[in-house]
Amino acid sequence: DRLCQFSRLVLSIPFTMMQWVARGRTSVQLQRGLMSSAVARTFDWNAHQEGLPRLPLPKLDETLGRYLDAVTPLASPEELEKTIAAVNQFANNDGPRLQALLAERDAAGVNQRALGTATSYVRPFWNAMYLGGRYPVNINSNPALIMKDLPAKASLGQTGVAAALTSAISRWYVAMISDRVEPDFVDKAKKAPGCMEEYRFLFAETRIPKTGTDELLISDGSKHIAILRGADVYALDVIDSAGAVASPTTLSDRFASLVELTPHPADEGVARVGTLTSQERNWWATERSELLLSPVNRQSIEVIDRALFVVALDHGDYSSDPSTTLTWGVTGAGEHRWWDKNFTLQVDAKGTACINFEHAPYDGATVVRMLEDMWCEASGRALPSGRPGPVPPIPTTDNVEQCTKLSFKLSDHSAAAVQQATSKFNQFADITKFKLLDFREFGKGAMKSWKMSPDGCIQMAYQLAYYRLHGDHSVSVYESCSTKRFLRGRTEAIRSNTGASSAFVANADELLGQGAPGLEAARQLLEAATARHRDMASAASQAKGIDRHLFSLLSLAQEVGFGADAPLFKDAMWTKLNTSVLSTSNVNSEALVVLGFGAVCPQGYGLGYTVEEDAVRVAVSNYIGDPDTGGSGFGGVTVAAVTDGVKTNCDAMAEAIAQALRDIQRIATAKPAAKL
Repeated sequence: DRLCQFSRLVLSIPFTMMQWVARGRTSVQLQRGLMSSAVARTFDWNAHQEGLPRLPLPKLDETLGRYLDAVTPLASPEELEKTIAAVNQFANNDGPRLQALLAERDAAGVNQRALGTATSYVRPFWNAMYLGGRYPVNINSNPALIMKDLPAKASLGQTGVAAALTSAISRWYVAMISDRVEPDFVDKAKKAPGCMEEYRFLFAETRIPKTGTDELLISDGSKHIAILRGADVYALDVIDSAGAVASPTTLSDRFASLVELTPHPADEGVARVGTLTSQERNWWATERSELLLSPVNRQSIEVIDRALFVVALDHGDYSSDPSTTLTWGVTGAGEHRWWDKNFTLQVDAKGTACINFEHAPYDGATVVRMLEDMWCEASGRALPSGRPGPVPPIPTTDNVEQCTKLSFKLSDHSAAAVQQATSKFNQFADITKFKLLDFREFGKGAMKSWKMSPDGCIQMAYQLAYYRLHGDHSVSVYESCSTKRFLRGRTEAIRSNTGASSAFVANADELLGQGAPGLEAARQLLEAATARHRDMASAASQAKGIDRHLFSLLSLAQEVGFGADAPLFKDAMWTKLNTSVLSTSNVNSEALVVLGFGAVCPQGYGLGYTVEEDAVRVAVSNYIGDPDTGGSGFGGVTVAAVTDGVKTNCDAMAEAIAQALRDIQRIATAKPAAKL
């Protein structure tokens, strides 16, 4: 796959996870050590993959029909008439030709099932979308998973929390490469397997900036982590040659020594080389090439690229306010970051922790599986019921060297580039705002008692809140839905703004003021809206959405030279649908407070949310200025062209969502009107 090149590991034949790691220079010894200590059950991920159906290619007419359903609530009658004509034109001209070509390419991969070889009809285009995006990856793409505090946080402190989590993550990695991590299932009965392909990218991976299209680098046999502290970068081996992992106690000592040596943040003028990774990708590719001219820089950057993951031991305390924690998780709050790495375990001065991850190679469900496993282990808690089993015990060692500081030799040009990047990134971070809504009046337990979908109720609250703030119920709403039940499935979009939801949102406030009859009518609209949402979510999980199919057809049209100028892709409703004013994503885990990410368009909101039995938490984000998006958007839409002057406010939106949830509860629990 030309879009996803691997510079040190050619993934072209079936292999087990053990064979994967055994290709490193030192990994033969590591393999022997693991095999000698392997007393736990092992799992064959390739055999697991054999049980997965391939991601189905939808029929063109069905997708076009669903597309019209999706844009109808967004369009005026005149706009809808034009859209119907554009859809018909595509269905009778370029559409069938592109569909046939897409089906032909999909059929060519029908026998590719093993890890490292499997594909799907959307995969090449999805990789191109992520790796070809020239926007800065931070804020625009990298999400943050804000973790619940470890029970012993107060006594562990920053270095103890970082050590406990680092050791647990490293043990999970060793278990994975020794085939001792049970594969995923998408149902609690463990009858429907989930795709494991993305786990190949979870460790020792980095995104390499290249002019035009980036590359993904996986490094085999890595045993070290990179550590960010102040303006400096350090390396530390956390796995020995026998496969033993550095113990939490020893890691805490190593981290503490480093923290004691660097008690104060670096001066403002001191270069943080990692800040270069925060910029537009072509620019960063040029600056990286400049850095690599120096053998000193080249050696240090290679150490970072090959690291299993990054640990950031930050100087600041970001735990006093949940919204401050969110801002720190997504933007780094001015601390040193290397945004291209697979993931960074961030730990603030008081021991608050989160994971910020680079989104190109995998989705949230992959990192959350690992995060929940290791968080439960570090917390001494059992995994939730229905989850794959915990990883077996992995040997630990106290024979760990001290951290090694990496050196950089910056030319005058590179030093100036770092300062330029720092200034631009600070401007971007300053206009990115977050508010955490911690709603504890009820949760999914109550919503289930109403005989309604909890997710449907929350999506209706988002739309009602936006309507109350901005007076518009015709905006595009995007909700991410996992398709890991399919081979090489990633996500599909649930287009949550439907005719039923628009009817509820447009009439809710008037009906709320009409007493019992109004509440009964509002409940009927709410039931219809949540039922429609449930059906949409079910279809998306079965890969029967619209976004991935039409996106693939457009991408193919751009490649082969016909169809990209079809009226369908130039229509106002194509632009509107692909400008997700409400971009939403639900991630639930015992280990998480919430998922946070930036809004995906200047006039929009990002809404990451977690739903518990008696609580709903929503990370609301917005921009108060023009974000640094690089001018690119999804579906061929130019972001700058769709800015419409809407003044968003995450604080007001959070409060509006809370009130919408209360009103939905009032509607759902109202007694039926008395019949005369």
